[in-house]
Amino acid sequence: MSRPDDHLKLARRLLTLHPIRPNQVELGRAVATAYYALFHLLTEDVARLFVAEQRELSARLARTVDHKPFKEVSKQMIGGNWPNVLKPIPGGFVVPPDLAQVAKAAVRLQEERIRADYDSTSSFTRVEASELVDMAEDAFAAWRRVRQTDEARLYLACFLLWKTWNDKEPR
Repeated sequence: MSRPDDHLKLARRLLTLHPIRPNQVELGRAVATAYYALFHLLTEDVARLFVAEQRELSARLARTVDHKPFKEVSKQMIGGNWPNVLKPIPGGFVVPPDLAQVAKAAVRLQEERIRADYDSTSSFTRVEASELVDMAEDAFAAWRRVRQTDEARLYLACFLLWKTWNDKEPR
C-alpha cells in the first residue's frame, strides 16, 4: 500500500473519531488529508513518469510539483484545454471522462483544503466532509482506470511543463 492510500484511509478514519458530535478540527483534517492523498497519488506518478528506478531521485522530483500549477493544470483539463505546444497534433487530445473526474476532484479538494486550513470562520458537517473524502476515493479509482493513457501522462507532465509548453507557439 502506498502513502497516498494510507492518507485516504486516514481521512476516512478522521470522520469517525467522534461518532455523535464531530470535532471541526478532525473534519477539517479529513478534508485536507483527502486532498493531500490525491495530490501525492498524482505527484508520485509524475516522478515515475520521468524517473522509474531511482527512489531518491523520484522522491525529489515529486517534491517539485507545486500546488498552484497542480490546480491550474487541473482547471484547464476540466475545460479540455491542452497547452499550445500540443494543439497542432492531428486529431488533438480529448480529456477522457475519468481524467476530467480526477481534475475536478483536484480543484475542488484543493479549494476545500484551503478552506479547512485557513478559514477559521468556516466549518464542515460530517456529511460534507464525508462527501469530499468520497470524491477523493472516486478520483483514486478514476485515476487507476486512466493512468496508463497518453492523456493521463501528458496531464502529469503538464504539472511541471505547463508554462513552458503554453508559452510556445505551435509549429
